[in-house]
Amino acid sequence: MSGALRIEHLAPGAARPAKVDALAPPVDPAAHCAPPSLATELLVGWRADRPVARCSVALAHELHGAPGASGLVGHYEALDAAAGVALLARAAAILTARGAARVLGPMDGDTWHRYRLALRSRPDDPVQDPPFFLGEPRNPLDYPDHFEAAGFTPAAYYETRIDRGVASATPAGPFPSRLAEHGLHLRNLEVARFDDELRALHSLSVVAFARNPYYVPIDLPGFLALYRSLAPLVDPRFVLMVEHPDRGLVGFLFAYPDRPGREAAGPRWLIAKTIATDPALQGLGLMGYLFDRMRDDARAAGFEAVLHALMEQSNVSERLSRRHGGVLYRRYALYGRAS
Repeated sequence: MSGALRIEHLAPGAARPAKVDALAPPVDPAAHCAPPSLATELLVGWRADRPVARCSVALAHELHGAPGASGLVGHYEALDAAAGVALLARAAAILTARGAARVLGPMDGDTWHRYRLALRSRPDDPVQDPPFFLGEPRNPLDYPDHFEAAGFTPAAYYETRIDRGVASATPAGPFPSRLAEHGLHLRNLEVARFDDELRALHSLSVVAFARNPYYVPIDLPGFLALYRSLAPLVDPRFVLMVEHPDRGLVGFLFAYPDRPGREAAGPRWLIAKTIATDPALQGLGLMGYLFDRMRDDARAAGFEAVLHALMEQSNVSERLSRRHGGVLYRRYALYGRAS
């Protein structure tokens, strides 16, 4: 694009033209994707009177595995690669000057919100250029090039795997006696008690995810505000809840049907978005049973495949996906730059 680049710094609370928000991708509640709030500090790249790139900047402290201050670059969008690279470099310089030991991105404030970039398929990947699904990070596939040109390198990798063997899935069977003997029982989410269910999910999530890379806790009001938007996606048949009479909720698996805007005649996929269990119950095989049960439920409902979405590479979920014949669908990366 022609014209000199001008970078504008918008402080939190500053008014901004509507066309800056128009750079945002379509809102996707399952990906916690929304335009930045007015409380967000932004950098905007302009050529003449047209915004061509945008990102937010913020400091976060004591993220898991990242002691001290971390700079976060989020809400990244660019119509112009050169402008995007310049904006990312400026953001990193600002955050380093504020004391960040490292700069991470893209991350819209924390890992509870949108973060990571979808990567291009490699020539030997089993699925080439797959369509995006509901809840997946959606970005032009040259965005990783922008971050790398600005001095960032991958700090963490993630992947989605697809299980196309659902139709031949072996029935999961009744709730295992080894789990029932520990006082556990299985039920589905109760939509009529949605806020109460969210409170239970919050209590377990802040414990179960505490060792995830770059984790920071989220308070209950923030969690409720974030996850109430998922209510239209919820089909209680595919939200499995495991409870203990004394400990309350100790495990859950949240899955939902894909509604990606493809033709109605397109493939019917179930998206397994989140699975969590109480770390105190490791070794009982609870997570494995939830995977088995979800696959069986998908088969019974006529789904053609299950997508195991957005797993950190080499974690328990990824290993369970491989056990179920899941093959690579797409990779993602979170980028970092040392200060």
